[in-house]
Amino acid sequence: MKNAATNSAPIELLVQFNDYYKTYSLDYHEGEKYPILERNPAKPDLIADIVKPLTPEPAADSAGKK
Repeated sequence: MKNAATNSAPIELLVQFNDYYKTYSLDYHEGEKYPILERNPAKPDLIADIVKPLTPEPAADSAGKK
């Protein structure tokens, strides 16, 4: 990918599926790219639901300890 920006030859991929191999050529010359993901505020925050704890946090006692 690094050389794609300065090289006119297509990128060649050797792909294996089970016991079969096939070569694919990609005519791509823009080099590496680093996408940035942004949350759509109009949609529900599904990641927050996935990573939230399944049990509530224990209540603090009268001394403020958990």
